[in-house]
Amino acid sequence: MGQIHFRLFFAFFATALGSLSAGTSGAHAQDPDPPRKDEESATTGSAEAGPDAALAFERSFRRENNAWKPVPLDQCRNIQPLTEELWSKKQVLTDFKRFRSKGQVGAIVIVKTEFCCEDSRLCAVTTACMEKKSTLLVERFRVYAGWIKNHSDDEADSRISWDQKLIDEYGFIQGPGARIVVMVPTGDGTMYQWFSDASELELSLSEFESSQGRTPKLERFLAEALKYAPRETSCAATTDN
Repeated sequence: MGQIHFRLFFAFFATALGSLSAGTSGAHAQDPDPPRKDEESATTGSAEAGPDAALAFERSFRRENNAWKPVPLDQCRNIQPLTEELWSKKQVLTDFKRFRSKGQVGAIVIVKTEFCCEDSRLCAVTTACMEKKSTLLVERFRVYAGWIKNHSDDEADSRISWDQKLIDEYGFIQGPGARIVVMVPTGDGTMYQWFSDASELELSLSEFESSQGRTPKLERFLAEALKYAPRETSCAATTDN
């Protein structure tokens, strides 16, 4: 799967999170606001969630002539869009602490451009997998996403400045597709984080379709993060195999 880097991150901030303190060691999924219509369907692989749902959702953003379209975040129910008021790790973790659902142990942040609309669809596939939970382990995380560079509002100077803040905050690099950052806060004021990207997790359109919507590398990535979840919120990992 290429190399995934793992980092133990500490940062200080005086919010409900308490103090977080940063370090490194090498590595690198929400319920909506409002909540899911049918939680049971999300655990049974119905049209609401699972590989088939993720495939269908991505395909719904193709025109009749098979031309690609971006997947706008305002059409997602299970992803919280990042904004100029909610974008930093500190703000995301504060929001997670406040709004997480039962069983959720951390936050996933994806940063995407949708520049590859006519080719690999790395950003669109990643969005579809998070929105429709291609692996049910996504349910263990509250998902956030920032759409930069190719967003329709990027003409504004403030928006371009905000794009750069997201790039710097989450280490986004143009090329390997959406950036994927997983953060798991612990009860002692520390926070674990993992970094990866769509290419590394094999979230290209060709791989997504050949796997019939299943995303085993994403599942393993999230399963590794769940090993570090606080024991009181940890539960048995669920796979889609």
